[in-house]
Amino acid sequence: ARGHVQQLHDAAGGATVRFAGHLKTSGAVTATAGVMAYTADWKGIDFQAIDQVKGTVDWHPFAGAVVLPADAAHFAFAVSVEG
Repeated sequence: ARGHVQQLHDAAGGATVRFAGHLKTSGAVTATAGVMAYTADWKGIDFQAIDQVKGTVDWHPFAGAVVLPADAAHFAFAVSVEG
């Protein structure tokens, strides 16, 4: 199984965005938190992982900063779970 959630925002290319939160997992899964960059017409151009956890993990804090590519116009804070 696979799941994905994201929160969309507008931003200028070259901007630095910060993403922080907590991940909690149970069972044979992998969860990844990161930032996805999009062009003005919403073409995905870059994904930068901030943190990843595997297996059963209690609330795991993560935080990171990402510099968006020069041609970015939008970005998403994203968390995906697979397993």
